[in-house]
Amino acid sequence: MLKKFFSYTAAEGLSKALNWLTIALLPLVLSPKEYGIVGLLVAIEGIVSTITLIGQEKAIFRFHNPKSFNVLKYSFQLVTLFLILIMLISGGVYLLKKEMFNIPIFPHLIVFLVSILFYNQARLLMSLSRITENAAMFWKTRALYQIIKIVAVFILAYWFKSGLSYIYGCFAAGFIFFIIYAKLIYSNYKPLQSLAKFDKNTVLLLGFGVPLIFHAMSGNILSYADRFFVNGFLDSKQLGVYTFVYSLGSSIFFFYGTVASYFEPLTYRHHDNKAAYQTILKFYLVFVLICAGILAFSIKCSFEPIILKYVSKDYILGINCLGYVLAAHLIIPFYTVANYELAVINKTKFIATSTVLSAIVNIGLNFLFIPKMGIVGGAISTFCTYLFLALITNLWSRIKAGWDTVYLRFIFLMFLFVNGLLLIMAYFNNRMPVQVLVFAIGIIILSVLLFSLFKKLKAVFAIQPIKGVVA
Repeated sequence: MLKKFFSYTAAEGLSKALNWLTIALLPLVLSPKEYGIVGLLVAIEGIVSTITLIGQEKAIFRFHNPKSFNVLKYSFQLVTLFLILIMLISGGVYLLKKEMFNIPIFPHLIVFLVSILFYNQARLLMSLSRITENAAMFWKTRALYQIIKIVAVFILAYWFKSGLSYIYGCFAAGFIFFIIYAKLIYSNYKPLQSLAKFDKNTVLLLGFGVPLIFHAMSGNILSYADRFFVNGFLDSKQLGVYTFVYSLGSSIFFFYGTVASYFEPLTYRHHDNKAAYQTILKFYLVFVLICAGILAFSIKCSFEPIILKYVSKDYILGINCLGYVLAAHLIIPFYTVANYELAVINKTKFIATSTVLSAIVNIGLNFLFIPKMGIVGGAISTFCTYLFLALITNLWSRIKAGWDTVYLRFIFLMFLFVNGLLLIMAYFNNRMPVQVLVFAIGIIILSVLLFSLFKKLKAVFAIQPIKGVVA
């Protein structure tokens, strides 16, 4: 079991790292204008993939039963039908105009939609491999897919110097995946026989998946809406600069997911002991803030003197956005701990509600700030949105879990401390020695607090594996 755990974790971590590197490394070979096209394509990929997947990843987890219900067959059917629907809509748009978001619909966007179909099929097989504990398939569908993708995208971008290379790199990765797993796919799903054949299972999975689109779409809006506003109000060059800065800032998010793979199940395991799971959440919050803070400060300090040595000097325009994007992602752990507590007490409906509300706020702020402030306005909108999300989810978790004075005081003081530190750093933006001093003091305070929490964690649970996480 332990071997499988590390195998899945390694594949997931490698895949996420490669997916981030696919975007983060392209400024080495693309101009800001061409990189702006990549930023838009990534946003389109995320949104279209979410819509056309219609929650079938979770459907496989929920309903898979090899003896009585071949969920994969119906999931392939629904994913294919929704993608065909998107293609038909694109074809209708093509009759009126030849481009969408300044990208030619034929052949580029059509090829991109086909690559998304391949990617969604890979995601379904990823889910199947996890529920059936097939680690070899998981590595091929998760890690191998990303390895092929990053190589294909980077080679094409280096050769053609075009942002549209991202489309054909994704298509190459998807096509190779399809060749590898064509036999498995068609043993479960024969499109000529099953595509237009509907029964009660089709209706069941469709009803299960459609509500999940709205929650996932809200998350996609939080991540990608600003790209469309920047593209609409500004230009591709500004979008390229903003995408580059955002890719650097969002690198912190990868770290949260990796640490959460240990702490989230640990929290749920102690759901019947409020003091216990709140101690875990405190430790998680302080731990990730220390590590993410060090990473964020390193990125900020190295942006101009180091990073810009290797990419176009035009990307220096994003330096005024970077602080806001990093600050926004440093607020995310406060949302995460509230999210986990709501899951522990089985009050998860508000998690979706809070995401939808935040998506609406984000759209409004982007519409207000970007035309007046440019890409800095997009970064400020992102920060304000995550701040809003953290506040409302923590407020709701306290209403539902109880107004525990000690825990509430801890979260409140940590929230004030982190945001106060960010304000001070922003005030001394051009004075690096002062910034280093303030940051060092903040990390020392958090480290002392972490050590105190670690002793409590050991005393309460005697959980030795956490030593490995800390190390």
